[in-house]
Amino acid sequence: ESIYPADLPLQEATWAQAMETGRYQIEHRVLVHGAVRWVRVKAEIRHDHAGRPLQAFGITQDITEQRHALDALRESRALYAGLLDTSPDAILVVRDGCVAFVNPACVR
Repeated sequence: ESIYPADLPLQEATWAQAMETGRYQIEHRVLVHGAVRWVRVKAEIRHDHAGRPLQAFGITQDITEQRHALDALRESRALYAGLLDTSPDAILVVRDGCVAFVNPACVR
């Protein structure tokens, strides 16, 4: 019930695969007191000699702040790239002796 509804199919598929592989690793959203939080879950599933799961043990980390920071970085990069692409000035970025970026004005 705490898993964010849109993430439930991925979580269920990942868990089903973990029953076979013994390893579970996923990032998904959860609902905590009505607030949406992001978590990273890693676990190992122990099986008996017949291959039936006996126990799972692992760790759940709250990565909400990391996800928000990553989203903000992606948004700023998109804005930055848009500005570079529409700039009338030629922009050429060289990193370690290799061309890393050329905007359309530089190509013209």
